[in-house]
Amino acid sequence: MSLEGRYLVPGLISVHTHLSVVYPFSATDENENPGLTVLRAYGRAQDALRAGITTIRCVQELKRADLLLAEAARAGWADVPRIVGAGRAIGIPGGHGDGHGSVIADGPEAFREAALAELDAGCSHIKVFITGGIANLGETFDHPEMSKAEMAATVGAASERNTYVVTHAASSLAINWALDAGIRSFEHAYDLDEETAGRMAAKGVFLAPTLCVTRSPIPTRARSMRSATTRESDGAPRRTTTALLHCSILPRPRSATRRWRSWSTSPPSSTNASSCARTPGAADDGGAAWESAGR
Repeated sequence: MSLEGRYLVPGLISVHTHLSVVYPFSATDENENPGLTVLRAYGRAQDALRAGITTIRCVQELKRADLLLAEAARAGWADVPRIVGAGRAIGIPGGHGDGHGSVIADGPEAFREAALAELDAGCSHIKVFITGGIANLGETFDHPEMSKAEMAATVGAASERNTYVVTHAASSLAINWALDAGIRSFEHAYDLDEETAGRMAAKGVFLAPTLCVTRSPIPTRARSMRSATTRESDGAPRRTTTALLHCSILPRPRSATRRWRSWSTSPPSSTNASSCARTPGAADDGGAAWESAGR
């Protein structure tokens, strides 16, 4: 077949995607009409498809917009990439996802119940926040936000349904706790030491580093933040600040009211494709390489 100098490549896979996020994050309306949320997600999913992305893994969507959009696609009403959804992520009170459409849980049983509820809604995997991020100048990821027991309970719920847990994880300490609990997929790893990276490689887990978050020259920190809170975990005090689902980069919004969290090195305006880098030695899961804004 002659393509007259053109190239044919397989469809790309975005492994860290937020189709429904708004910017600034303080503008998130947890009471937003789900119809509006899905329409916002639909436009971005179409942009991704036109950019060559044929599969999207969502890792936290307001109003479970990913699940609703996937259902519309199965019915033949929406032309979008294949969506592998997490629905709503789960976090602690005052933690990284609080106030931005996530499920808030406190204690192992609450995390287990929340995970099962998302799986009952049709999720393919469970997303949790185990640290803060870099959305706020006051955020820290020095201390894990979830306890080891909460992580293990979430993994247990996912295992009951033959699936896995993916986590927003910024620091080596939290990642080691998560490895102990059986979490297999990690996002960001902003502060990752060599020993922890080696342990991740030995266990064959996956890492999506979302490199554009840390390499972008565009200011991405929110100006407003909530006060820090203190919570005990496994007998040790920890400090958390409420995050604004973080690190958005705006490429050419279509209107003053339609704001974007996605970013791409290619011309399409709202692709949120993630670099599908893995820890060394991890098995190939078929992901393709692009970068995206992360939380």
